[in-house]
Amino acid sequence: MPKKKCMCGYCGKQLMRYPTKTDHYFCDIKCKSEFQRLQKPVDRDTLYDLYVLQKKSANQIAKIYHRDAKTVWNWLKDYQIPTRPRGTNYGQWFRPGHISALKGTHLSEKQKEFLRQCRLQDGHVPYLINGVHWLKATGRKPASWKGGVTPLRQRIYSSSLWKICTEYVWKRDNAECQRCGKKFNETDRSAPFHIHHIYSFANYPYLRTAPDNLVLLCPECHRFIHSKENTKQEYLTRIQMSLPEWPEFSERRNNESNKSNG
Repeated sequence: MPKKKCMCGYCGKQLMRYPTKTDHYFCDIKCKSEFQRLQKPVDRDTLYDLYVLQKKSANQIAKIYHRDAKTVWNWLKDYQIPTRPRGTNYGQWFRPGHISALKGTHLSEKQKEFLRQCRLQDGHVPYLINGVHWLKATGRKPASWKGGVTPLRQRIYSSSLWKICTEYVWKRDNAECQRCGKKFNETDRSAPFHIHHIYSFANYPYLRTAPDNLVLLCPECHRFIHSKENTKQEYLTRIQMSLPEWPEFSERRNNESNKSNG
């Protein structure tokens, strides 16, 4: 069948195309998509009545015209009908005592096996430890595990002794980053400065609350110190204890220790 002269259904450009059943012809996919976007089964007045006056949602209108909600939203934009902000359709909110339609539903073993086969076909291989999934394996310890120091760290950081120690470090370092000299009151307060342990918290427990082992750093410098870029190991090797421990701090720390022991 020979080609025939025709016009683009969107821009009107002269074309040579093979005949089609729909008798619609386009320059390219862009013209075709724009043409399809303009083919609306509803006029502006009807859409305005549904969306604005009857306050139906885009999902509800989409069900009426067998389209998706995004298509309805594009219709509203094309007709220049103001759209409502998301979350203002209170009829779709959960009310007190409302039970979700999905609550209590469980996948059957057949459905689980079907999903499992789909994952295997995609190349996913389950990681097993002695036939047990690694998330359910008992006694598993990740490579970064350091003896369970996290609860201890939280207990120390929430103690009054640590509060006293941080007060002295901030006062001693004049609220300045000891690496770049940035002042805390000249920065964005939403990014607080960090107190860094020169000797690590996990490996040197007797230095966890020693002021001479602590230094005040800005977030950027703290990230640099723990990165691979810190080739000179700044603030990661022991410095000489040139800063004497303040007598007032020692007195307050001893008082806190006596209270805890008592």
